[in-house]
Amino acid sequence: MNVSLSALERLLHRYTMEPTTKPFDVRSVPIETVHVEQPKTDINIGVGLPRGGTESKTNREDTYGEQLAAIPEFAHLGPIFKSSLPVDLTESEVEYVVRCIKHVFSHYIVFQFDINNTLNDQLLERVSVQMDGSAEGFEVVHYTPCQVIKCNDTGSTYTLVKLPDDSSAVTGSLACTMKYTVKDCDPATGEPDDEEGYADEFVLEDVEVTVSDHVQKVLKTNWSASWEE
Repeated sequence: MNVSLSALERLLHRYTMEPTTKPFDVRSVPIETVHVEQPKTDINIGVGLPRGGTESKTNREDTYGEQLAAIPEFAHLGPIFKSSLPVDLTESEVEYVVRCIKHVFSHYIVFQFDINNTLNDQLLERVSVQMDGSAEGFEVVHYTPCQVIKCNDTGSTYTLVKLPDDSSAVTGSLACTMKYTVKDCDPATGEPDDEEGYADEFVLEDVEVTVSDHVQKVLKTNWSASWEE
């Protein structure tokens, strides 16, 4: 539907909060004006895809689907319904720059965290992002850690979350904490100075799951004719 997703979310929330026997009328949602912009180049993290520019949506999600299907714990999830654009979970100036991509399936969401280690004297091992959405009804099922992120390098870790059983509870906020083992390195060689390292963690911004994550945008050249169909 070529509608304003923010308005749709607001009206759906109001509809669920007010007792009524009338069905929700999608015609009450304002139509969104789609602006076509020239592709932008951006720093690619993790999967090697632009942040919403030159790669088509279909190709981007096909690539994500192939990558996730290669992880045994995700092979049973089926096709991706929708993948979000990357969302920053840190400031760009911090030592670990983290972005999140939400891959929505029928009953699950895979949260992909692309992590850029900007330090030249530390490497990270066994990196995962622990999530807590229990208060919202989200259940963490599995963590797929990134085994190593070298100095000045990037890597991806994944968290599999089951959606609430209540189909109307599609939104929520999940707290995120990156956990990892740090090893100090020689900046000249990148080789670790010690074998053991030490455990550490880094608090990230919360990840929001919104109504728009569950809605596909379909562009129609003639909205009135499409509605009559």
